[in-house]
Amino acid sequence: MFLVMGITGKVGGATAQHLLAQGKKVRALVRNREKAARWANRGVRTSRWRLG
Repeated sequence: MFLVMGITGKVGGATAQHLLAQGKKVRALVRNREKAARWANRGVRTSRWRLG
């Protein structure tokens, strides 16, 4: 399993897409679950992360 931070951004999203294409399990720390919903629909487990 791989943990990706910044999955809704360009680099994090590309990383997650590459891992999923290889059949790897991906988990993501997200600040906004609505923005990460498309990843959850692709099988990525998301956990809400708050700073401060």
